[in-house]
Amino acid sequence: MKLKLGLPLIGLALIVACQSKNTSTENRTVFLDTAGMDTSVNPGDNFFMYANGKWMKNTVIPDDQSGWGSFYTLYEDNLKKLKGIVEEAEKEGAAKGTAKQKVGDYYASGMDTVAIEKLGAEPLKPVLAKIDAAKDYKELVKLLAELAKTDEASLLGMGVGADEKNSVKNIASFYQSGLSLPEKEYYFKTDSASKVARTGFVDYATKLFSLTGVDGATATKNANAILALETEIAKSHRSPEQLRESTKELQ
Repeated sequence: MKLKLGLPLIGLALIVACQSKNTSTENRTVFLDTAGMDTSVNPGDNFFMYANGKWMKNTVIPDDQSGWGSFYTLYEDNLKKLKGIVEEAEKEGAAKGTAKQKVGDYYASGMDTVAIEKLGAEPLKPVLAKIDAAKDYKELVKLLAELAKTDEASLLGMGVGADEKNSVKNIASFYQSGLSLPEKEYYFKTDSASKVARTGFVDYATKLFSLTGVDGATATKNANAILALETEIAKSHRSPEQLRESTKELQ
């Protein structure tokens, strides 16, 4: 089904998506920010630049961001507010068993870097022992199902949402997972950037194994084994372009 939108609606969508401006908590009387528009551009020639030209010219992407705009600022503002909520919960000393006490304690445990460093890889050992104990694919599938309950690891992702063919129903949907690099081509491309990414991945995995206490040679061996395993998994994955074909049957 093709969706047709008039120019005014498209313009509104573009302005909202691209522009950002700090607003106060006071009641707003103006809901469309026109400060980023470039009215010197003929909207019939380039409506995007007409709607966003000044914003595009004057906005600098922060060094720690991959992009910038209203949704980025919304996300950053939400993080600041959430940080304030959990810090307040930590300091308040709420009654034991309450949601606020649990939130505060959870945040405090995550910020206790001294205790985290002292524990090292110890909290991971029960899961690593279960992985070592899996002797065949049946035990592996059983283990993956168990780990999926706590969202620890899985070769398949799963979520619940609206059925794309019948939006009045929510259904369980499964999707491809199991890769550390962004998508399948990172494992197969032979250009220099892809090779650097794979080398960096092996170096990172080696470091993680070293932190569990294994020797350097074993850590490197294990890291390369992970890359080899994920490369095999990647062979069964669809590319981002193929994933756009929502009605395509799984091969």
